[in-house]
Amino acid sequence: MFYLVTSIRGNSVLSIRKMDLYYSGLLILLFRPTIIMQYPVLDRIVSLTTNVILIFALGYFVLRNMPMSAWLRHIGLIVATLSIMTIINKGEMTFVFAALKIFASAIIIANLSRYDHERFHLMTKYTLFSLVMLNLFSMLLLPNGIIQISREANEWYQYSVKWWILGNKNAMLLWLFPLNILSQINICLKRKEQKSCRLDYYIVLSTLVTAIISQSTTTMIVIGLLCLYVVFYQFINSIHGVFSPFTVMFFYIFFTILLVTGLQLDVLDYTTALFGKDATFTGRTLAWAQSIELIAKRPLFGYGIIDENTSRNMLGKYAFVNSHNTLIQSFINGGLLLCTQYLAILYLICKRIQSIDD
Repeated sequence: MFYLVTSIRGNSVLSIRKMDLYYSGLLILLFRPTIIMQYPVLDRIVSLTTNVILIFALGYFVLRNMPMSAWLRHIGLIVATLSIMTIINKGEMTFVFAALKIFASAIIIANLSRYDHERFHLMTKYTLFSLVMLNLFSMLLLPNGIIQISREANEWYQYSVKWWILGNKNAMLLWLFPLNILSQINICLKRKEQKSCRLDYYIVLSTLVTAIISQSTTTMIVIGLLCLYVVFYQFINSIHGVFSPFTVMFFYIFFTILLVTGLQLDVLDYTTALFGKDATFTGRTLAWAQSIELIAKRPLFGYGIIDENTSRNMLGKYAFVNSHNTLIQSFINGGLLLCTQYLAILYLICKRIQSIDD
């Protein structure tokens, strides 16, 4: 696989058209539609193919002693921390393998991007767009879902979850977020070159429409905030010196601490009118309060990667398969050690954004 990628730098053995198919095929495996999981035979074939490629990539990376970028070092450190904490806490080895697969996926993306940066990012955007559009059509044509997954909260309460191409409503953010970001980057670049970026506007709109139809409050808020830049980019750019990336990072940490400590802002009451939610974010503050107790018991190293049922038992509610907050969850999984690493990645992102030459 990597021979084909490295050959681009010399006498290419693949045409651009074949390389595009090669990129798209890999990306579909890495961002494979969630609906595949509900078809056992197909899921086993796709999973086996993906695992073979990831194992090969990881082995090639180790044997060739390939250089690590700052991003890979940070991701590798997080994966190592999660793996060690999971083993120490006697968690399932499947979680460790899953963490290693994340690192292998990052290796593939980093290397493909390094050898043909512009083309790879273009194909990433179009591949994600194709998946998002297929998902959006499935939502419009089949509003009750392609299939419905039965969930059993307890012996008295059962409910069904609608699944489309990209799974249920909350899972779609994993595709919508990177697609929205890639499209907005392209919009910014084309604005500077005074080129048309109509297609990218449509792509951004498709992520917003999908988020709205999904009826996931979290997805709507995240994609909605991202889309604000498209509308108010001139104003945002005019005040970027005041609201630097580091300022945004500070407020993110500050408001997380504010919410977790149970302080309620009056503005949160408006969530009821906007999204049909209460000021506790449908009980999420209860999960955060329980998370604080868990963190207090193991503040330095956490509990490792935990499964959904264990999380429900630890957080005290069927819906809490995680703490619904990345900063808190990093504390639960790896304590202060992992949380520091997570904040280090945010710092690196802010530093890279700050260095962009306007």
